[in-house]
Amino acid sequence: MAMDDEQDESRFRHRAQAGLARLDAGYNYIFVRHNPLSCFQACVLSSCVLLIGLVLAVWAVGHGVALGATALDHFIDPEEVRVHGPDSFVARLQNHSAMPESCTRVVPTDAVETAAVAKECLAWCRDSLGPGCGFPFAFSPLHWRWMRQAGEGVETSFKMCWKVETAAWALGWCPSDWQMYVAVALYGSVSGIAFFCFLRKNWEEESESEESDDSASEHLRGPGRPDFLAPDDEGFEDGSPFAASRRYRPPFCCIPIDSDYEGAKCQLRQLSFFMLFEPALDVLSILMFLRRGQPIYAAVASISVAISCLLEQDLFQIRGAAAAAASLGRGFATPALYQHQLLEIVESSGSTIVQCYAALRMDLSCATLPTVCTLIAGAGSSLLLSLPQAVRAAYVLMSRNVNNYYEQERHKAAVLVFWRYGPSVLCMSIAELALILGRHNDGQLSSPWSLLWEMPGWELRLSALFLLLFRVAVLCGLVLGISASCLICGFMCFWSHFLDEWGG
Repeated sequence: MAMDDEQDESRFRHRAQAGLARLDAGYNYIFVRHNPLSCFQACVLSSCVLLIGLVLAVWAVGHGVALGATALDHFIDPEEVRVHGPDSFVARLQNHSAMPESCTRVVPTDAVETAAVAKECLAWCRDSLGPGCGFPFAFSPLHWRWMRQAGEGVETSFKMCWKVETAAWALGWCPSDWQMYVAVALYGSVSGIAFFCFLRKNWEEESESEESDDSASEHLRGPGRPDFLAPDDEGFEDGSPFAASRRYRPPFCCIPIDSDYEGAKCQLRQLSFFMLFEPALDVLSILMFLRRGQPIYAAVASISVAISCLLEQDLFQIRGAAAAAASLGRGFATPALYQHQLLEIVESSGSTIVQCYAALRMDLSCATLPTVCTLIAGAGSSLLLSLPQAVRAAYVLMSRNVNNYYEQERHKAAVLVFWRYGPSVLCMSIAELALILGRHNDGQLSSPWSLLWEMPGWELRLSALFLLLFRVAVLCGLVLGISASCLICGFMCFWSHFLDEWGG
């Protein structure tokens, strides 16, 4: 297994170095050898070219999605008016009677509160917009622009019907909360069972190979392999993260430890638990978004999970469970575990942005405690654990010796707090900026605090308190993100000016 890890590590490093070499060669050819411009001018020009390319790509994708949405809607209901502009949106809305009172709260609260509301509103939507309610248009930015040009009443009707259509479909096959939790538990149990199976297999292999306590200790320290150094199982060495306090790191700092090996094992157990637990939280969030009538949130989170599964080629986190079990078997993290943590950044980033935005948009009157706890737990585990661990994993993989426990810890400690929590701050900033640009932030930090004590029950009051505290934390993340961006831009301008002046 160690040889396989080394081969995977060498292949991963070779591909990364080859890609960086190609980028560096292309940059040198364009901007160094044949570049009459200064460093600052070259950076501005390349940024403009990249921006133009991204705009053209987004324009092409938007029109392609619009054509596909129109074709799919026509396939679902050929007799309805085909939507290809603002006027056709108005013509598609056939029933101009007032919608039921419960349906008017769907768009302002950004959720379908109960199954009864979904059933009542679905009848009005089907009578107004036909089968499917024009649902394919929900994922087309071009149709969204036409819908807004058609008027506020048309926009509200279509948004409400898309939410109701989603909620009715999800509540049809998952009507109760316990079914949702059972489905998530079954998904998470696959990786949990695989983890314990791999752990037992490694334990049996080690038990058969160990002949005495001396040989076990020598095997732990890596005889005949100068590049392999496991944590000391008899005490604390210089450079150990546990040498100063001789206790485990927070939040379990009250637990004393007797050696580096014991501390590393305890740290790996915590890491394995959250690593296998977080994907289940993402799936739980997706199911919750569907049942609450939030198709855009569910689609973005699902795309993030799907991309992560494609990159890792691991739908049920089996490889992650194997890497965690192998790490526990040898006493410290393997290169495969660090690669798994690094690839998790795609899933963690996409899901975290959606969860933060959904928590910021949630209306306090329908903020139930299970929903709030699900969003905060999913976003918090990514912001505080997964994303910082992915940054540290990248630093460790760039080192030359990944089979030395103390070298790994030195590289982790060398990561500055700014870089470690940079992706977390970026995710919170994107969610908060999306809320501000969408003009959904009116009174999110002022008037809701006065409404906190007017909640009818302790459950709604507690969920509203958690939600407001989370909003404050995300707003602080936006402030930190803007401050860091200004500092980075200022440093880049200063450095480019310095290079131009001194001929660097």
